[in-house]
Amino acid sequence: MGGLKDLAAKSGLQSSDFQKPSMRPKPSEQTTLEPYIRAATPFVVAAANIMDALGPYLETAWNAGCKVWDQISPYKDDWMPIVLGLLLIFFGGSLPLTIAAIESFRLCGWEKTKVCLMILHDQYKLAAAASKKDDDLDENNDGIADVKQISKSELLTRKMKLFAKVSDPVKLQEGINGVVAGSAAVVAALRMKFARTVALGTALGDIFTSAADKVLRPSLERIIPPEDHKWIPMTLSYGCRAAAVWMAWWLQRVISAFHCSVRGSDQLLNGLLMLAHRYNFTVPMGLSPSHAAYPPIVAAVSAFGFYWQCSRFFGLPFPFNILLLPLRVVEGLLAWFVFTDT
Repeated sequence: MGGLKDLAAKSGLQSSDFQKPSMRPKPSEQTTLEPYIRAATPFVVAAANIMDALGPYLETAWNAGCKVWDQISPYKDDWMPIVLGLLLIFFGGSLPLTIAAIESFRLCGWEKTKVCLMILHDQYKLAAAASKKDDDLDENNDGIADVKQISKSELLTRKMKLFAKVSDPVKLQEGINGVVAGSAAVVAALRMKFARTVALGTALGDIFTSAADKVLRPSLERIIPPEDHKWIPMTLSYGCRAAAVWMAWWLQRVISAFHCSVRGSDQLLNGLLMLAHRYNFTVPMGLSPSHAAYPPIVAAVSAFGFYWQCSRFFGLPFPFNILLLPLRVVEGLLAWFVFTDT
């Protein structure tokens, strides 16, 4: 054995070279993932830069919203039913998913979700304050901030360490879990509610496909070259299903618009009556929800609102298309969540 060791030493070999493959140290998993981490770093840095750029504006919008809410809170019981009633009467068919989500949130624990959102906002404020203080730090006293003398990847690592230092993981977990649970409950409720729309569209699609196969397919076979005939069944099937789902969705919009118009009219009149009694205004005919004239008035207002929505094909005229832009964005996101994988 001594001779083998001497020979190995002279040859420049080490004892690890004589070990079995299973005994040799394996390369770390971090080395395997390192190329992917480095490839993802620019995207993470870009996302962080976008969040840093949007952060002040979002913070300003949040503070402005909170300030406005604090100012109108003493009057919300008087004016909120009227505002929500008008929104339902004239725009209920334009925002069916958003209105259904609000109702689901109200039933699925909005108060808990609100508390969780406030927890996340508080953690963001702590991290933003620490990040702003870190941006001005100059430990080497050269007159240039330290964050301006490092690469983007090093800056990302520095900010992540700072966030981990100042944030409370328990509160973050509580806030994220609450928001995710509330959002998942709402999406599940919306999927169950609008599943019949997809089912109706699928059923109509089968009927339309059968009719198109008898009516349109012979004409298409005469027009299209024979080598392309194999694509006709699939084209008819997908085209008919898409048209059927689109038709079912518009029928759902009509139903939602009618329901929102009736409900909004009742809420609007109730709000006006409460406001009149609060400020001692004289109500014509002594109108109240129990009055005989109350249902016809609700029906007339709801009919006008329903006609107004249908006549505009559930579109939002100027300037409401701008004022309600946040709700339109929410509507699009909800549509993606609800109808994806449905």
